[in-house]
Amino acid sequence: MKRQVQTIFCDDVRNEVGGKLSYMGVYSGTLLVTEFPIVLPKLCVALTAITSAAEPFKKMTFRLLKDTETLAECVLGKEDLARARRSIGKKPRKLSDERAQSIQTVLTFAALKLDGPCQLAVRVNTETEELRGLGLRIGLATKQ
Repeated sequence: MKRQVQTIFCDDVRNEVGGKLSYMGVYSGTLLVTEFPIVLPKLCVALTAITSAAEPFKKMTFRLLKDTETLAECVLGKEDLARARRSIGKKPRKLSDERAQSIQTVLTFAALKLDGPCQLAVRVNTETEELRGLGLRIGLATKQ
């Protein structure tokens, strides 16, 4: 299993009964606005980093970039990573049952000011590499 990071950009993330997450207003690669500058009332980024249980994460930093500027950085501590390793569980019953480790976080921005078109990018730095998640292009909607 190759390491990867999954991203969901949306207006809100809600915790539901039973530990489920609901994503409201999901964007699929592009967010178009009517004018710049603009203040987005709320923007959420749900991130999931995935690796094989045989190769668990030893270091991890989530970053969200607006073009080249770092908007947010979340460094996971040793205890967070140890807890994630413990949650993997027992050995698989058969060879086809490959186990995986996934680590999730949600970054929430209130009143995010954007002065012009930009690209939001997700980076996850681990002990061996930088993983790249899908980004979000923010642009100006054409008037009709």
